[in-house]
Parts: sequence; structure tokens; C-alpha cells
Amino acid sequence: MGKISSEKKVFSEYPSNLKVLAIDTDPIVLEFIKKVCNEYCYEVITCTESLSAAIILQEKKSTIDLILMEVHMPHMDGYEFLLTTQEINVPKLMMSFDDSKKSVMKTIKLGACDYMIKPLHEDRLRNMWTHVVRKSMNEDKMRKNIRNSLEDDNQNSRFVFSSSDEISREVGNAGQSKKPRVVWTTDLHGKFVKAVNQLGLENAVPNKIQQLMNTPHLTRNHVASHLQVSFLVHLIFHSCICSK
Repeated sequence: MGKISSEKKVFSEYPSNLKVLAIDTDPIVLEFIKKVCNEYCYEVITCTESLSAAIILQEKKSTIDLILMEVHMPHMDGYEFLLTTQEINVPKLMMSFDDSKKSVMKTIKLGACDYMIKPLHEDRLRNMWTHVVRKSMNEDKMRKNIRNSLEDDNQNSRFVFSSSDEISREVGNAGQSKKPRVVWTTDLHGKFVKAVNQLGLENAVPNKIQQLMNTPHLTRNHVASHLQVSFLVHLIFHSCICSK
């Protein structure tokens, strides 16, 4: 009885209702993943084709908490999947019998947060929730970085945002000439997103983003303000989707 009580206590400490997208050509592997996840109240969507999985991810990206995928898939392997889904901010865990350093490092460089060597073990699957928590912590840290960056901005200047997402800088000193106005075009925003993805949420601070973008007349203040707006839009959009 003591053992059962202890197991129940441990079980209660794990978060439930995580939604996992599991991708593998082997139905036995998928069945094992589903069995273990169900024991811990994780919801699982299984898929045997990576192309179909990419479509599912696009359609359900606001509800999927985590992805578990076999690296060596036909048509679209794990490397290509990671590359084409980089902008979708969902933790991606890769799995394979291939335990080579080359394979592991390649997936990590492409954005995977973990690499499980097959055969899979229950404890590794059970602890997948830690990656979801880490993602949330990184977003909190990013929010803090934005707040700190804005607090460090020059008190003599302020930013005005128009409905067309144009940014202009107004200098407090009337005798000082105004800086060139920066218009956040689709291409410029694309460079911004690429820089943020390259740095990762945890390290995406204005100075580093500005350096990677390497755009004339684009200041740290421009980037800091756009970072704040982009992050707020992301949070508002995500909360609206989740409330439906």
C-alpha cells in the first residue's frame, strides 16, 4: 500500500493534459509512446508521415505543446522538418536509433531541444513536460529583457507607432535634427524574425538583434520597440486562439 501511495504522490506532481504530436513510421513505437503518455494524462496525436505531420502542426500549432519525431523519416526527414518549422515556437524532441554525434548535433543546431536514443524509455517520455516549462521560462525571460531594455532607453526620446507599423523617433531637444524614420516593411520584419530565431528567445536582446540585422539607420531603440510590439502581438494572438 505504501508503494502505491508513493507512486500516486509522484504521479500527481506531473502536469497533465499536455498535447504531444508523435511522428514515426513504426506503429509499434507510436503505440508505446501513446501508452506511456496516456498513463500520465498526456494527449497524443500520432502520425506516420512527416508531410502530414507538418500540415497538422500548421493547423494545430496553438494547441500542440510538444513534438516528438523520428529523425530518419521518408519524404521529409527530421532535419528538413526542423528547418521548415523553425518559426513555430513548439519544443521539438527528436528520436532515433542513430546515436552518432553528427546526427545529434545537427538536430540541436536546427532547433531541437532534445534527442532520444531508441529504444525509448518511459522516464524520458514522462519528463517531456520539462521542455514545455523551459519554453515558458524562456518567454518570461524574454519579456524581462524587453522591459529592461526599454527602461534603459534615452529619456529624451520616445517612439510613436502608427497603424501601418511605422516607427518614427522624436527627439526631445527641438534644436536637434530628427533621425531618419524607419518603416518596418515585410522584408525588414523578416530580417528581424530571422535574427530572433537565430539567437533564440532567451538571448534575443535588442543589441544582438541589431548587430545581426546589420541595417543602416536602424538603432537599438528601433529594435527594442519593435521587439516589444512583436512580442505583445504574439501574446495577444495566442491568448485569443486559446480562448476560442
